[in-house]
Amino acid sequence: MAFWLKNYQIYHVSLIRELSEDPNDILARFSQKIVPNLLTHNGFIIIYLVILGFAKILGAIGLTYKQNWGVDLLVGLTILMAPFQIVNIIVHPNIFDFLYFTVGILIALYLIEFKPKAWISKIFGKLS
Repeated sequence: MAFWLKNYQIYHVSLIRELSEDPNDILARFSQKIVPNLLTHNGFIIIYLVILGFAKILGAIGLTYKQNWGVDLLVGLTILMAPFQIVNIIVHPNIFDFLYFTVGILIALYLIEFKPKAWISKIFGKLS
């Protein structure tokens, strides 16, 4: 806890110095609203979200360079996050969250080159 407190004190002194030079500094005002919230939440949540964002960026880079690991990474992240998104849609129904989830699933299906007719015939062909 002392680590966070010391860093917050350094941040606070820098913020006061910056605002004394220019009271309307946009970045200083923006950070004034963000930084205290970051320090009050659990650190592991912040680390998790940073890693998730970094993994999505890496997946996008992999897709840009047409690498298989980029597809695997993004599809894996979509599958990993789907239960959380479904619960969020059920608990807090919102058309934008539903559209975000639907587009994410459609992109994942496109990336794995999902062919519904071949998939259905493969499954029902084995049952016959």
